[in-house]
Amino acid sequence: MSVTTRRRKSVPVGIISRVDACSPGYRKALLIAAFDYFKQRREDFLALLGGLVASRHYYAFLKQQIEFAWAENLNLPREEREKKADVVARIVEEVRSTIAEELASDFPMFLDVSGRPLKIYVVTSPATNYDGTVGWDIAKRLSRLRPDIQPWGVADARIRLKGLKRPDGTLQDFRAALSVKAAWRSLYYSTALDRLVQDLEKQSSQPLPDLWVPGPGAAVVIRPPGEIARGRVSIPGLHRLQEITTAENQIGVGVLEFSGAKMPHVTIASFKDLTANERSFIQVVEGASQLEAQVIGELKQYPQTIGELDDALRSDRGAILDVIREHNDAGREPRVILDDTDKYDFEKRWMQKKLVYPVPDLSTLTIDSMVSFSCIHAGYRSTQYRWWEERVPEFILEQDARFLIGCGDYIAGLKHDLHLRGEIIAGLNYTQQQRWAAELLGNVMLKVFRVRMERALLALQSDPDEAKIAALVEAALMEFLWELGNHDLWLRSLGVDPIAYFELYIVDYLTQGIKAYLHGRKLHFDGVHDLARRHIHYGSEHVLPSGLHLGINHPQMARSQTSSLRAQQVLAARSSCHICQVGNFHTTKVVAEWNPELGERVAVENGSVLSGTEFEAGKLKVVDTGVTSLRVFSQNGRVFQFETDFALPDRSELQVCSEEEIFQAVRRLVTP
Repeated sequence: MSVTTRRRKSVPVGIISRVDACSPGYRKALLIAAFDYFKQRREDFLALLGGLVASRHYYAFLKQQIEFAWAENLNLPREEREKKADVVARIVEEVRSTIAEELASDFPMFLDVSGRPLKIYVVTSPATNYDGTVGWDIAKRLSRLRPDIQPWGVADARIRLKGLKRPDGTLQDFRAALSVKAAWRSLYYSTALDRLVQDLEKQSSQPLPDLWVPGPGAAVVIRPPGEIARGRVSIPGLHRLQEITTAENQIGVGVLEFSGAKMPHVTIASFKDLTANERSFIQVVEGASQLEAQVIGELKQYPQTIGELDDALRSDRGAILDVIREHNDAGREPRVILDDTDKYDFEKRWMQKKLVYPVPDLSTLTIDSMVSFSCIHAGYRSTQYRWWEERVPEFILEQDARFLIGCGDYIAGLKHDLHLRGEIIAGLNYTQQQRWAAELLGNVMLKVFRVRMERALLALQSDPDEAKIAALVEAALMEFLWELGNHDLWLRSLGVDPIAYFELYIVDYLTQGIKAYLHGRKLHFDGVHDLARRHIHYGSEHVLPSGLHLGINHPQMARSQTSSLRAQQVLAARSSCHICQVGNFHTTKVVAEWNPELGERVAVENGSVLSGTEFEAGKLKVVDTGVTSLRVFSQNGRVFQFETDFALPDRSELQVCSEEEIFQAVRRLVTP
């Protein structure tokens, strides 16, 4: 088979959410960081999906302003006083206009390569813990000040993709599904998000969109179609998280790159490391005295009382207070103020409006690229063998993946009378199933290897020596990282090591395939077998070239109706891993989570290479068939960005082994 890289026209869309103007967590620096990030990527347009304004904080501020204005009004001569209703109407108009004007100033202009402003579509959420009713009014006022910002809907809105058409000629689209009412707090990131989509799918008479974007939950859960009718992607928030109303845990932005596939290429950039360390970005002003610099340095750690500053600096309290006063009188920023808790801190307004976050240059980040799978179940009649050997190598090359990650269940096994029930191919014992699984893995790795070797050899300027050939083979051959699954572990009850021959078969298969390729090209080097063996890595935890830790899990438990539950459990159990690859559930999800120790973390719950089993059909379980790509961009051991894509066979591609294929497989595998 000739493996080629597919090229499709794509429409990349930048997505932001939960700007939360008026809240203490609002940061102009996050808006600037988001737009700087989007400029590096060159998106076609942007969409803000929920959380333009934090209505609860808006109403609290409005109440303060009305009370202040009414008190001032009462101090006027009686004949000059306004009616209470007039005062309220005036202050409401002033406050809303001011918010819109500040947002118009704070939002950077998003320009294309020719300098033309690109559209920013705004959809608001009427839930009281998000935009409320005020959000739509602010959005309309904002559009009058900034014609590039387009109010597009409330709660439920479709955004069509120019240039991408369905077979019936209509434009592809994605649909925002935003909260109408406040949701309960939940431990699970997917609970509120899935409910939003489920409710709209049940009540709407419109055709389904190509993708649902539920929110604005400030949580990241990515699900391709399969078990669900249409894919779903939820997006981080873009403010400094202050409280948990549903399951907020993500700060950043997302990019959806549509290309006509079942599921867009999804990119998530995490800014939570920036907000977590935001005080460290405050600079000591040039010309500051030594004591002033020390005071600023202490406050960069956390707000402190005068006693804490005295203890830390071992200086006279009067001198510390004097230097704070001199700092403020000189107009140096940020000002140092005494807050409501009698602690000295930087002025909050400055933090919200003038702080600057350094966004990393994407070209300088380290990339770990992998394609992962689970549950290939060699021996099952419903394993998609042809699709695996034809499409998966293409997908690996498209994604430029270095690692192939196996999350268990390489064989079908013989428990539960599977062979007698006709679910697996009778006549294949455990050893033969291992051999078949090894060939399935080896075929994919060798197809990718041959393409990469051809490219490398074409780029050479002279005939390679043995050392150069070895280096080319080393670079062209994927690394296979794997862990056992429960079907593999069935062998333990027979008193033998689980699939002990599997790795030996893979190494042998790769060795013979590489030698055959080199012989055909009249190339040679000693040590092919050792090289092949070095590219196969068994274990539940691995360290990637970037230094990130990757864990592989195959939990022996059932799937859950709460879609993010199992991935979150694995993230909790694998507390030392930045990336968690998960198998067993035959469903596909990607879930992100941030913690202070490791920063951004990603769990990939892999589907199956099966199209289903009798057991699952009997329990009304729908299987997600496919494999997943994950590209992780990191710096200094912290993840800044990850990208995910999916290879998903069409229903028309799903096949069950024919009698002839069964006969050929058995004859090949039982022959010594």
